[in-house]
Parts: sequence; structure tokens; C-alpha cells
Amino acid sequence: MKHYLKILHVITIVTFLVVILTPMVNQQFGIFKEVKGNENRKKTDKPVFDITNLDTYTEEYDDYYTDNFNLRQNFVSFIHRIDFLFFKISPVPRRVTFGKDGWIYATKSAKNYKGDNLFSEIELYKIQKEIELRTKWAKDRGIQYYVVIVPNKMNIYPEHLPNQIIKISNSSRYDQIKALDSYSDINVIDIKQNILKHKNDGYDLYQHTDDHWNDLGAYYGYQEIMTRLNEKFQVLKPYPLTDYEITTQTKQGNLASIINASNDYPENFIKLKEINQVYAVDGEKRGYDKTIKTKTSKPEIVKINSNADSLVCLVIRDSFGVFLVRFLQEHFKKTVFIHDGWEYKMNDYIIDIEQPDIILNVILETEVHKLLYNSFIKTTDIYYKALTNDSIKIEGMRIKAKKQNFSIDETSKRTALWLYKNRKSKGLMVMETQLYYEFLYEFDKDYKKQAEKLASDKNISFNQAVKFLATQEFNKNL
Repeated sequence: MKHYLKILHVITIVTFLVVILTPMVNQQFGIFKEVKGNENRKKTDKPVFDITNLDTYTEEYDDYYTDNFNLRQNFVSFIHRIDFLFFKISPVPRRVTFGKDGWIYATKSAKNYKGDNLFSEIELYKIQKEIELRTKWAKDRGIQYYVVIVPNKMNIYPEHLPNQIIKISNSSRYDQIKALDSYSDINVIDIKQNILKHKNDGYDLYQHTDDHWNDLGAYYGYQEIMTRLNEKFQVLKPYPLTDYEITTQTKQGNLASIINASNDYPENFIKLKEINQVYAVDGEKRGYDKTIKTKTSKPEIVKINSNADSLVCLVIRDSFGVFLVRFLQEHFKKTVFIHDGWEYKMNDYIIDIEQPDIILNVILETEVHKLLYNSFIKTTDIYYKALTNDSIKIEGMRIKAKKQNFSIDETSKRTALWLYKNRKSKGLMVMETQLYYEFLYEFDKDYKKQAEKLASDKNISFNQAVKFLATQEFNKNL
């Protein structure tokens, strides 16, 4: 027995030394090829050596080496393979969730499916006002503005979800945004119902190993978009599905790639092939990627069609929107597709240049909250978030705070309030939120006196008085 324990100890020590020394040896001699990683993030930068600050340097270098050592991704991939092959669990559960029957889902979609992240009444009000103002701004320029929300795969194929993902609400963010279509100044095109209507026609509309819809799923989305556009533009009608041949192409899905299981999950992707002649051709790009500052692939796609009607369409899209290119390009004299890095902004300078007749804001359901944070209309919330979430701006606030003898947070709040008031004074579009009133009662001389008086009269703290008065004022103006 002791003999076997000694052998086990020797094997353990040798294995440990091999694991520790292999990256260093390989860095010198390049024996093994490093595999390419699937982590969608920037790795830790190498710290600059500073002899006066050795404690911090050693910690930073440790973080750097842990994130960058030779063959790191090979080891990560090996562990992922063990998790996948032997335990049948997702090696990256924060990004990928295993479902039933070989279906894989994006974990980030779960909250939208379960309905435990519904917009609050105030958030929904902000989104409503945002869409109304985008619509009005466009209408003043003779443009029709539409919002198109693309449903998550979980909400189309929930029957393959794992048992632990349970719907807790009959409503979802998709339903909340769709309901805004009832307002006369808002156009939200509901494509989900048409997709659900055809999900059992014999072909999958979303892929098992990919987060995206396929050509056929996109077709049913396009069909509903064109049906809605036809109400305003009678020349626009969807082409029938009989104009396309349904084929398949073996590919690897993006979710399978994330877990390094592409070879284990080869899948036949549904593709559509045009039967009739395609008239649209690539048009000249204007180089918008330099101004929208996105690193996404194909940030600008331009299609010209001399055979189509004289209408021009601008599509503000994400990765789902690229599936719509083949369909929409055949209906317009010019179609411009802009991917602004999942920001979904109006990008008014692009609109002024292209002068479209129609704007389609195509947004994945998971990303619809971006309508709150990338607002066309400015709020104190937006300014405050920008000042406190950007490292460069935070450094600016730190310098400013030191000069004014304020805390960094107080300086950020005062600056956000000033930026908001300055924009409002110029007649530019702004919207008053509760945070705006909180900043007013905290820093504006006249408003502050009211808060101080209430705090004294009611024997409550100044912050409690500010919250109470701000809530009261906001609700009065809601």
C-alpha cells in the first residue's frame, strides 16, 4: 500500500511540475501552438515597473501574468472540454446555458424570458417619451420612424429550456414595449406573433447552437415589417416565401464556439436562396465607422437598387439586422444599414446626410434597455452616469473637486445639473426626471432652502427632505 502511495505522490509532483513549467518552456521554444480564445474582453495590460511602488506593482503583475501566461487559453479550453464532455454542464454558465434536445441558449436572455426585469413605471415612461421624441424629430423632417424589437430565442423556443429557468411573469419587456404602439405618436412593429405563427411549419426559425434567428426566421420578421410599412407606403409589400428556395448549410453556431464545442455541435443552418433576379448592389460607403466609433464588423452596409421605388431606408441595427439585408435591399432605391455597437442611437448627423424616408430601429429584446441609456433626449441621469462611469471623466471630476473643495460625487452631481440646464437653455431636447429634481433641491439655492425648511419642520434629515420634495415635484409634473 505504501508503495502505491509513493507512486501516487511522485505522479502528483511530476504532474504539478509539468503544468507549472510547460507555459514557460513553451514561451521559449514554441513547442505547442496556442489556441485562439473566445473571451470577448480586453486582457489585463502589463504594468509599468515603479521601484517606489513595489507592493502595487507585484499585485498588478500577478493579475497581468494570470491573464496572459503562455498556453493559458489551451488550459482554459481543456477545462471547458472536461466540463462539457464528462459533466454535460456549461463551462461558461454566465454566457451559455444548456437546454434540452441539444439546444443552447444565451444566458443573458433568461431575465427577459422569466420576466423578472420588467421596466418600472418611470422607466417605461422615459422610453415612451424617448420614442415619441425620436418620432417627432423624424416626422418634422418628413421621415417615418419605426421601432422593431427582435424577440429572444428563449421566448420563441421555451420548450427546450432547462427546468431551472421558470417564467415568473405573464409579461416581459417585449410586451411592455409592444404595448407602446397603442400611442398615436409611436410605431412599434410586433414581429414576434408572426414568427410564433410559423415556428411549427416544419423548419426551425432560430438555430440550436446559435443565439440568432436564421434566414427563415428573419424572413417572417421582414414579412411583418413590410406589412406594417404598407399601411403608410402602399408600394411596399413583402415578397412571398415562394420567391426563395429553402436550403441548408453546415456551420458552427456562436454559442457552441463560446464553449469550444463547435466540432461537437455541427449544425445545418437554414438558408434562403433567391429564385428570381437580385437587383440590389453594393453602394459607396461614407465611412460612418470613424464617427460612430464602433469596432463591430460591417458597421456600414449600403445597397443601391435602380429597379426599386424612389424611397430611401435607414436601418439602425445589431447583428440580427444583418439577416434583413437580403430582403429590404430589394424594396428601396437606397438602403443604409448602420451597426453602432449596440447603441441604437438616432445618429442624427447620419440621418441629415442620408435623408431617408423611413428609419427602422431594429433592436434585440435583450438590448431594449439601451433606449434608456442612449437617449436622443438628454436627462440629468444620462449626464451623471457619463461623468461617474468613464475613467477619464472621473479623473476630470477629481481635479475639479479638489479645486472647488467638494467631494467627487458632489462635483459630478453639480456638473450634471449644469450640463442639463445649459442644454435646456439652448432649446435643445431634454426631459425632467426625479434625479433632476433631487439635484435641484440639493444644490439650487432657492430649492435648497425649501428642503432645509422641511427637514427642520419635520425633524428629518436633509437627504430625506430632498427625496420627499423631489418625488412630489416629479409626480406633479409627470
